Amino acid sequence: MNRLIVKDIGPIKYVDLNLKKINVFIGPQGQGKSTLAKIISFCSWLEKRRAEDLPYIDAYKRLKTYHRLGEYFTDSSRILYQGENVVYAYGWPDEKTIPVPDDFRINETNILQVNEKESFYFALSPKVNPKVIYIPAERNFVSAVPALQDYVEEKDNLQGFVVDWYRAKNKYNESNKLSILNLGVKFFSSGPASDYLMLEDGKTIRLNSSASGYQSVTPLVTMVDWLSDGIYKEEKPLSPAEDKVISDILSKISNPLDPEEINNFHRRFMAIMEGRVYSHTQFVIEEPCQNLYPDAQRDLVYYLIASLDHGKNHRLVMTTHSPYVLSSLNNLIYAYKVGQNHKEEVENIAVTEPEITVKSLEILTVILVRHICIVVVCHALFVVVTDCKCHRQTAQCFGHKKCLPLISSLTC
Repeated sequence: MNRLIVKDIGPIKYVDLNLKKINVFIGPQGQGKSTLAKIISFCSWLEKRRAEDLPYIDAYKRLKTYHRLGEYFTDSSRILYQGENVVYAYGWPDEKTIPVPDDFRINETNILQVNEKESFYFALSPKVNPKVIYIPAERNFVSAVPALQDYVEEKDNLQGFVVDWYRAKNKYNESNKLSILNLGVKFFSSGPASDYLMLEDGKTIRLNSSASGYQSVTPLVTMVDWLSDGIYKEEKPLSPAEDKVISDILSKISNPLDPEEINNFHRRFMAIMEGRVYSHTQFVIEEPCQNLYPDAQRDLVYYLIASLDHGKNHRLVMTTHSPYVLSSLNNLIYAYKVGQNHKEEVENIAVTEPEITVKSLEILTVILVRHICIVVVCHALFVVVTDCKCHRQTAQCFGHKKCLPLISSLTC
């Protein structure tokens, strides 16, 4: 289980969380939900198995620029991330107090303190290679604004989303349309600036002429469908950084090499080739239910949870203001408890939702009960609402009573 400690970054005063398969942050605006989601996205990026040449140096600058958090940092800001491949510390006052697991080497070859602000510790053997996708709340602009194909630099999370959007949407053409939840519409693309929805009556409209709810949810569902399943069925292209390393190797390989250089090139090349296969996708989604009617919000929550079960250990972080998200998760947890006590009756239920069968509902709820962490954010303090070990609820409020109705509404 990964652990994250954040102190004095933006509205976050202090939080110490054990990250699970599903992590949901709910609360008022401006309380630190997105800040925490962006830090989780950054730390997941650090987990990627990369050749030595690919930069860790000044990694915190990527967090400040890519996620636009530069103004949130102060001299007292701290981050500690304990992951599966890396332990990362930013601004930690005493290196000796950094908690490093036993299976991480601590010696000259495995500890990297690249500057006075950052320290890295690496696992003996890399365990994961995640595809990290940050889906921002502003995602609907890819629906509303055509001809974004030249907007390909990945200088921030919005640009990074555009790059992944173009890779994903091109997989869905007229012969491979994607159903969007239970909304009765199907998405397909016929070119860089030609994105369409097919309606129930067979008519087609441009995505940028459709309702705001469609413009918001279509890019989200397209990305989740592709990155939870489709991307694992084809070879992924070289990234620019990987291509540069391989070009460097090939440019020198014709020259006479001594054994040490040969070993170095071999190690660098194998590091890239091992990273060709993602172990899972880390989804980080801001406001997934924006512009959606409550019924559609429920269906989207069910869809997102079901998408985590594609034979990969996919993981999800969500931020939301919507109580319907919380109630949908709660319904799944409650359904699991009822199903455990009345298995024969559940088998005889006539399921009316076409996308939710009894079996898939059971899969959804097992994932939820065992692996979810729901957190209410209030006054920049993080309230752990559920930590579902042995189906028991634990709740801490830290004195802010506005979150109590949300806590008391949960059945888990």
